[in-house]
Amino acid sequence: MPQAASVMEGLRLTPGEVQRMIELLGRDPTRVEATIFDTMWSEHCSYKSSRWVLKAHLPTESPHVILGPGEDAGVVRLGSHDGIEYALVIGHESHNHPSQVVPTEGAATGIGGIVRDVNCMGAEVIGVLDALRFGDPDGPRAATVREIVRGVVDGIWQYGDALGVPNLGGDVFFSPRYDENCLVNVVSLGLVREDRVVRSRVPEAAKREPYVLVLIGKPTDETGFGGASFASAVLEGDAEGQRGHVQVPDPFLKRVLFEANRAALEWLHAEKVAFGFKDLGAGGIACASSELAASGGFGMDVDLDLVPASRGDLPPEVLACSETQERFATMERRQGEVAEWLQAVALKAIDPEAVRKALGQFTDVWDVLLTPERERVVRLLIERVDYHGANGELKITFSATGTKLLAEELVS
Repeated sequence: MPQAASVMEGLRLTPGEVQRMIELLGRDPTRVEATIFDTMWSEHCSYKSSRWVLKAHLPTESPHVILGPGEDAGVVRLGSHDGIEYALVIGHESHNHPSQVVPTEGAATGIGGIVRDVNCMGAEVIGVLDALRFGDPDGPRAATVREIVRGVVDGIWQYGDALGVPNLGGDVFFSPRYDENCLVNVVSLGLVREDRVVRSRVPEAAKREPYVLVLIGKPTDETGFGGASFASAVLEGDAEGQRGHVQVPDPFLKRVLFEANRAALEWLHAEKVAFGFKDLGAGGIACASSELAASGGFGMDVDLDLVPASRGDLPPEVLACSETQERFATMERRQGEVAEWLQAVALKAIDPEAVRKALGQFTDVWDVLLTPERERVVRLLIERVDYHGANGELKITFSATGTKLLAEELVS
């Protein structure tokens, strides 16, 4: 399989996973297909080795649970005030490898990702917490351990401070077992009215009128490309060579985007406009678009040639899967009511590189199409819900110069 070996270069799928991918495709993958598999089957995205443990030991249903696992963050009932029911939105993630390799940026982008998850559920972020595990500060790797501790702490507080979000607490533990790989777990909390929880999916209204996918925030670049699979692999001795997989934070842009989001959501709720909202994290546009379409029972037609990029020569796998920070996606009516608000409140007042761009539309066929220039390069079948398709599978097709992505989730 010389072609498969060529396109797999630099990716982290195991030999068994590569074989499974080829079986699902019925042929060798293209580079873009292999990159999608590499991302979706990473530990970070699929929880392939830990999901069964989490399901077996962590309860997710109760009268107080409004939304359990499955969307960007969980939502639980909190209480009422002045006759209004409020909910607490909670998100949690780890950023271990990035923080070991580039401590400040790694920890900062952990905070950046988890506050996006909470914000796109419609909540106002009110605080963050952290649980940190470091190596022995007095052991044989004391200098490195202390450098990592300082960098992680700086990354967490600096990002939260720029957002105006307090660090509410956490814990820390030191042990030689963490000399080679620190653990950085971060939590974000948000408040939202129970009747204003936003879903990370295409709304039902898209069956009756045209809806579009809109990308908001920083232009797509190559920073963080491959980050999900890097964060899921065993951290080897060449960790310094993996620094390019770590995303680049911009909390000041994030704060302005938060204010824009707030204004847009207030208007949408007041006008009773159905919409969806999602952050772009691991897997970038490819992951977000396929999940949005699949969870809502829709398809999408997305033109990657329309993706605002930092430069014009980014390859299709980077456009599709880059984990560029400070990006959101909205699902909104084609008329573009939200555009006026976002642009008026934020995008004209901040960095001119900040963008708001419609990339495509949702369809009533369960396909997600990412197309640039309509030259077909990919047709693939990948499992997404569970690692080997126990609960579903995702069907994707690409065409390019850029790429065409077709996604269909068959959920049992």
